[in-house]
Amino acid sequence: MRPNAQEIAEALDVTPEYAAKIVESMNGRAVALDVANAATRAHGVECMRSHDLDDQFYGDIAMLYVNMGDMYATTLIFDVATRDYVLTDYAAWLQRYEESGKGELHA
Repeated sequence: MRPNAQEIAEALDVTPEYAAKIVESMNGRAVALDVANAATRAHGVECMRSHDLDDQFYGDIAMLYVNMGDMYATTLIFDVATRDYVLTDYAAWLQRYEESGKGELHA
């Protein structure tokens, strides 16, 4: 389920104003990740790819996420398959993806 501004503010430790900007930019593309990266002063927006994917817009990208510098820290992830945002940690998302049998991921 897509996170709301309050959930984002609490999970990413950003101001309510920044959280509202992140929610406003969740338009089906990964723009909200750039906003979240700036708000948290994280390490950039990165992706994980799969040789098994061939999306019309995203190509072989399975997910985009804000690199918080710790794979167990809560972050904002854009899941290409669902075209939606989730608040979770990178490691948990990766484990769910691998357990789903959708294929192997690489950077």
